[in-house]
Amino acid sequence: MSQHSDRIAPHGGILVNRIATLDQRQEFFDQADSLPRVELSDRSISDLQMIAIGALSPL
Repeated sequence: MSQHSDRIAPHGGILVNRIATLDQRQEFFDQADSLPRVELSDRSISDLQMIAIGALSPL
């Protein structure tokens, strides 16, 4: 028996959970000091926030 869904398929075919678990969160904090630093202007930070929330994604 096949299931029919009225949902739109996700772009790329699969959904990805972008929220870190508590264990992953600690791993990320532990690794943070060894990562390269990038300085951003206020405008670049604003652009990055817009990308992160999907405001600049095409429909």
